[in-house]
Amino acid sequence: MTDSTTYTCKHSSTPILSARNKHSWKDNITDLLAMDDSLEIVHGTEFAPAGNATAQAGDFSKRSQCAFGMIWSSTEPSIRTFLNRLRHRDPHAAWVALHERYDVAVSQSARVATLARLHSAMMKLGMSVSDYISSLSDISQELEGTPDEVTERYLIMRIFATLPEQFANIVDILKNRPIEEQTLNSISMSLIERETARVLRNTTTGSNLNLAGTSSNALSTNVNGGKHYRTNGKGKHH
Repeated sequence: MTDSTTYTCKHSSTPILSARNKHSWKDNITDLLAMDDSLEIVHGTEFAPAGNATAQAGDFSKRSQCAFGMIWSSTEPSIRTFLNRLRHRDPHAAWVALHERYDVAVSQSARVATLARLHSAMMKLGMSVSDYISSLSDISQELEGTPDEVTERYLIMRIFATLPEQFANIVDILKNRPIEEQTLNSISMSLIERETARVLRNTTTGSNLNLAGTSSNALSTNVNGGKHYRTNGKGKHH
């Protein structure tokens, strides 16, 4: 069973394979194939029984077909089209074809493009700091398991370097924390708390200004309604 983003079987589920998540998909589908007792077939280390082993051959064929189905069903439509062009249902051949197509890409142009996105990322106007940090984390996860895998320390430094000016004070404070206390989780929580406090402060200030304006208008109305005027500083009243 699948939806547009997730493949689900009797064992568990995994996000479907796209050009951006080959490594995480590979880890997940490997676990599912192992639980389905077909991982050795996919890896090419288990072969169809020879001779007249009819029962064993039937079992192998069933597991092989299921393995191909799991691989095919857990990919996005464009990748299914690619697998269909192979014109077979051999799970090992499909596995090798995916490796050649996506692992090579990840090791070259895709990695470069992902790194460029990470280096150019900026917190956009109206974006919350929580969403911004999540977006950087998502990009970095695309590099997991590759030679360009991003460390947590590097990600923290990118966050510090790209936050808007209103975070300058809290960033200075966080930079002076001991390195061992500068985890992504603690840094994120501190930034989110500062942003929340700032929003509340601005909201309170705006409410007070509105209240002051309303009170001033009410006072002016009361005074003018009472025909109380000051003329030329002489204290003349009408």
